[in-house]
Amino acid sequence: MEMEEKGKEKKQQWNTETQRSSIPHDLMVEIFLRTPCKSLLRFSLGDGSMAFDSRLHPRNRSMTYFDGALYFLAENNPPDPVMIVALDVGDENFRRVQPPCKCGNNPFHVSLVELNENLCLADKEGGDSGRVVIWVLKDCMWIKKYSISFEAIGAHRWAVFPILIRDGKIVFEFKMFVHDNRFGDRLGEFCNKESNISSNSQISANIDHLLAELESKAASNGFIATSYGKATDQVYGLAQCRGDVSTKDCSSCVNDAAKQIRELCPNQADARIWFDYCFLRYDIKDFIGELDTSFGIFYWNVENVTDPEAFEKDLGALMDQVRSQAVKPNNGGLGKGETKLSPFVTLYALVQCTRDLSQLSCAQCLAIAVGNFPNFCRYKKGCRVLYSSCYVRYEIYPFFFPLESDNTPIGITSRTTMYP
Repeated sequence: MEMEEKGKEKKQQWNTETQRSSIPHDLMVEIFLRTPCKSLLRFSLGDGSMAFDSRLHPRNRSMTYFDGALYFLAENNPPDPVMIVALDVGDENFRRVQPPCKCGNNPFHVSLVELNENLCLADKEGGDSGRVVIWVLKDCMWIKKYSISFEAIGAHRWAVFPILIRDGKIVFEFKMFVHDNRFGDRLGEFCNKESNISSNSQISANIDHLLAELESKAASNGFIATSYGKATDQVYGLAQCRGDVSTKDCSSCVNDAAKQIRELCPNQADARIWFDYCFLRYDIKDFIGELDTSFGIFYWNVENVTDPEAFEKDLGALMDQVRSQAVKPNNGGLGKGETKLSPFVTLYALVQCTRDLSQLSCAQCLAIAVGNFPNFCRYKKGCRVLYSSCYVRYEIYPFFFPLESDNTPIGITSRTTMYP
């Protein structure tokens, strides 16, 4: 990681425009929400009143309290690339704070934070450059304090937020954005480095033949497990689509998986790849019908639920329901369902085993996956567990077909990988 101090190189004046607000004088606390009409909704805990301000559109959850004021990022009418608004809790005035840079239009590239008793703005410079610049506000002047490169760890795919400075070290939080409505979203892969082969070997040629068969036959019923070759050159393969997707999406996903797995694991005889809509693997060992949870990938929503105890109870009941569906002989290893958490919030869940498993092995795989919820997904609004033999997922928005809405949201998600 590269860090360069820029304290004396660049300064910009801090300009403000004061605006009177209609907030009651006995203001104690204000809460800012993004409303359906994209206005600022202000609550007063003094007399319980509320008001809308259509001029200011909060851009993200980057809000910090510093030196008697609440600072947050917002848009104006017409929208500016980025605008900092300060609410003085004492005199109830809004001030517009001139940002130190022409920051990116993506709100997740910019964040406000208090570091070492100073208001700071972190800008992911150039959007996907992998470099974060931290500006510090001192004596009404912005100072470009740090320029930090994260390219070595592939941070161009992540939103990067500084959290605190302690003992001279800056602690960052990384968040990844995952779209949930495209078969092309690769969730992960496993290339077994202990199964290396030569690219011109007979096994490599057999893998190509095997993949061609998986591509041509998987979509007809959403599953295929087969083998190709003889004796020590024989390879085994499996492809399965999520049980709720269309034949067209299944075919597209398996074709994409077959192409990418050879690009990602060109010299491995044991390889696996997970997409949102399908899973594909091959190996020189006969794995068909065997339970495999040796390698796992975990995704979870970074946000916690508001009522953890009630959520855990409802989630447990829903998981029991969909797991019982999945082990029934005629369901193809698939279980899905939903339950109301409140009049406005619904919890959705889907589980699936690969169809080569017995009912007992399917139940065991799902039990292991759900058993990992406390380790990675406790009280989280969404979670996914991906094994080679089963898949488990829950969200507080519809993600399986038929969708209740075409506006499936983008989740802010963290990921970890568990090796044997």
